[in-house]
Amino acid sequence: MASDRFVFRLSSVFGRFALLLLLAACATHPLGMSDEEWDRLTPEQRLEARRQDERNELERRRLRLEEERQREQAQEQRDVAEGMILSFRPERAYCMGGDKCGRDSFDELILSLQRMAAVDRVLFFADDNIGTKHDGLVSVYADDVLVARDIDVKRNGKWHQVLVGRPARNITLRAQGDDEVSVYQVKVYGSWLQDGADYLIVR
Repeated sequence: MASDRFVFRLSSVFGRFALLLLLAACATHPLGMSDEEWDRLTPEQRLEARRQDERNELERRRLRLEEERQREQAQEQRDVAEGMILSFRPERAYCMGGDKCGRDSFDELILSLQRMAAVDRVLFFADDNIGTKHDGLVSVYADDVLVARDIDVKRNGKWHQVLVGRPARNITLRAQGDDEVSVYQVKVYGSWLQDGADYLIVR
């Protein structure tokens, strides 16, 4: 048995050594240089190559961020053309419900439209990927009127659409039960109602 343990430890050591060799072989030099090209450089040239490689990476990152910004702007323009009147997209996911969101968290997310609007529908992207339980449920309210009950929020996250079809000043997403839910984005679609316009609220 002792010899078996020795062989296992020895094979484990050789396995780790082989992995390190493989990682070293896969390593690349700055600017995609080959070993031969890199070996011909002076220390000063190698330093400049590393600096140029860092500048190139920063520029690639800037371009990716700019492309992402343009995509988001184009999507926002399409959403507005389709009747979006409010978009909520926090820098960090809004965590609500349960006991793992932090002491300053709430069980609901209230979005104020600032004025009365005829709300057609609400879209929200959320997941239930916090903790060991994955039983997140969300109900949606237009002001104090329940318009969707116990929407099942999946662990991997997805978009949910709620048909509202009524006037409202506030849209509320409320976590149900004792499980956490993370909300990443909410879009409210509809049209603004003029001050003094007639509308009917059915309770």
